Amino acid sequence: MLSKKSIPNIVSFVRLLGIPGLLFFLISGPNENRFICAGLFLLLAATDLLDGFLARKLDAESDIGAMLDPLIDKLLILSPLIVLVGVRSSATGESWVPSWLVVLLLAREVWITGLRGFAATKGISIPAGEVGKVKTFFQVVAVFFLLLHNEQLLLLGDEWITAQYVGLQSLLTAILLAYWSGVEYTVAFLRRNALDQERVHNDSVSTQPKRRSHRLNRRA
Repeated sequence: MLSKKSIPNIVSFVRLLGIPGLLFFLISGPNENRFICAGLFLLLAATDLLDGFLARKLDAESDIGAMLDPLIDKLLILSPLIVLVGVRSSATGESWVPSWLVVLLLAREVWITGLRGFAATKGISIPAGEVGKVKTFFQVVAVFFLLLHNEQLLLLGDEWITAQYVGLQSLLTAILLAYWSGVEYTVAFLRRNALDQERVHNDSVSTQPKRRSHRLNRRA
């Protein structure tokens, strides 16, 4: 029987299973399927809010959910961006997304994912900060508009503001916030790790005199 506490994890797995579908439409026709891709991506991104809400509402927060949810979110953001690096504009021949932007974002995610895993081996858990949440919002906005590519949004004078422009500006903002939150996370980990090491050291020092006095009593 399906447990209520398993529902948030099921929603997360649905998001994971939806990523290959998104990539299928994107690879088979990035320009022709741009509205399908953007809509599907937005739907999958919304399930992240849904599973978080359900986890709190049903008191169903779990270790597996805390581990898988960030990884699925990273796949949802990075997978379409990596594909878009290889897609060329028919007008200019340039990539829909400059590769150096994706490399910067990927490097940050590898850094923080590795650090989070190392922290877990030491029993250290650091929740996501507010900057990280804002970063995620800009990432979702960036990918959504980048999938729409040259769709014209607003006419300013003689120039059209395109979805591509909004997407790239949002992605730049997301990268800046990503490194900001990454530094915050790293500093928080180093502080927690130093405090834990100091506590272990103090505990070991405090037990040494007791052992010595016990030995002296035995000799007496």
